[in-house]
Amino acid sequence: MVKYYEVRQDYRDIYDNFVPSSAMQVWNDGLPHVLPDRDSQGRRILMYRVGMWDLNKYSATECIRAILMCMEQMLEDEETQVNGIVFLGDYEGLSMSHLSKLGPTFGKRTIDAMQNAMPMRIKESHYVNEPKFFETAFGLFKPFLNEKLKKRVIFHGEDIGNLHKYVSSSILPSDYGGSKPPFDNSSWVKEMLAAEEAFKANNEFGLPPKRKSIDALGGNKEGKDASGGLVGAFRKLED
Repeated sequence: MVKYYEVRQDYRDIYDNFVPSSAMQVWNDGLPHVLPDRDSQGRRILMYRVGMWDLNKYSATECIRAILMCMEQMLEDEETQVNGIVFLGDYEGLSMSHLSKLGPTFGKRTIDAMQNAMPMRIKESHYVNEPKFFETAFGLFKPFLNEKLKKRVIFHGEDIGNLHKYVSSSILPSDYGGSKPPFDNSSWVKEMLAAEEAFKANNEFGLPPKRKSIDALGGNKEGKDASGGLVGAFRKLED
């Protein structure tokens, strides 16, 4: 919990205005989506189509904000808390122009928010339709992945049949060789927008200034900080 709120405090450009209505351009372009059906292990599938990112409309930070909001909304469901999620990234249309807007700092911040701070079980990450230069793009994120998640990354290229070995075609859109209708995130967007007030309420919580939060949470004793190893007990944080 401490790490989660520290990340929200540190990455203000991501978490300021952290409400679904702030990401309408990203939703409308069909970049992120959560499939309505779970896989055979009860996991939700979070899809994102990087090629839909319109560089003239919004930044990479706004794309990540939308994906993080999807993750937070999924966490409201107890079954998802237990079973976790699967990422499915479609990189068709990814260009060098997209890549030029990213960098190691962006990669670190993204992984920090998703892997280190979000209380979510990320069970697998699948990549399809990767361009030839995808290794360069993935290299921005790979150094920051922990060893467990590195082992859960699976590349498929254009071999959708291989994807079906992991994610059943029975829950995938027809665009991905599935039996469901073509990709359409409109129902998920409605769910996100319906949660607007809940997001606003969550935005009211946080940590006091860094120095004060570390002291109050029992940090800096025996070389331990608040996020790396809590000592003592939680207590009320005074204003």
